[in-house]
Amino acid sequence: GVLQGAETATRLTGNAQGTIGVALTGGGFAVIQPTDSYVTVWNAAGIQQGAAITQDTGTGTLPALAATTDGNFIVAWTSNPASVIKYSKISAAGATLIAPTAITVAGVSGGGTIGALSLSNGGFVLGWADATAQALAIAQFDSNNLQVGVSTILPTMINWGSGGSRVALLQLASGRPGSLTFVGCTVNSTGSLAVGII
Repeated sequence: GVLQGAETATRLTGNAQGTIGVALTGGGFAVIQPTDSYVTVWNAAGIQQGAAITQDTGTGTLPALAATTDGNFIVAWTSNPASVIKYSKISAAGATLIAPTAITVAGVSGGGTIGALSLSNGGFVLGWADATAQALAIAQFDSNNLQVGVSTILPTMINWGSGGSRVALLQLASGRPGSLTFVGCTVNSTGSLAVGII
């Protein structure tokens, strides 16, 4: 209940609407401002770690953050105007570990939010609305940050990936050793909810 460090204005320009944060496993936290995916990292004492990182020189809208088991975190966003889904990995010390990387081609993103989920095996999952299939799309990465297979369109979510969709991901406990089970949720423009187990 005691303020750690002073209250700090991290940025005086840009649109702060939609700013989100994530707690890191080492006690610090990260904050992203969606205007250009502007990321700052702070330790548990409220001291900024490294310089702020601008992830996208375009309009990096609708970001997501996920703390990974190694103490670092994943950033994911839609890069406009090409509507490309990108991600990067940043350390708790504020250093870029993986430079911004595109995982879709131009025009694939259907708009709406991106979901990011850290996995218990050290990997992570990203989810977004696919404009072509009008469905929820998923990309899984292992603990070495390498994509597992190709991005997957969930057939049970067809016609649910419309513009303005809200995507959420969570991991379920599994009774099968070595297996991973996820739940993907998306809300379409009419407000209807679809849930799929992956």
